[in-house]
Amino acid sequence: MKFMIEWSTRPGTTLNEDLENREALLRAFAKWEPPEGLTIHAFVVKAEQQSGYILVEAEDAAVLAAFAARFQPWNDARQVPVIDIEAAVATYTEALAWTRSASR
Repeated sequence: MKFMIEWSTRPGTTLNEDLENREALLRAFAKWEPPEGLTIHAFVVKAEQQSGYILVEAEDAAVLAAFAARFQPWNDARQVPVIDIEAAVATYTEALAWTRSASR
């Protein structure tokens, strides 16, 4: 199953804390590798702030939980299940046909 993860780095309460947190995050990220069972299709950062999106695929929810847990000290993240547009069009077309027939 595919998930779009929206992430953002939490700011520190002081400038020094913020800088220390960001440095620690960068050190941790340099050591990180995607876990077995997680495919990353896209990993992007927004140009204007420390946040972005990761399009991932995993069959096991525990893999997603382990991925998010490693960066919880620094980041907030929201995981949303998504499907490819081709599958969505087929699903919505079928649903529309059912709705039309059911509403008669």
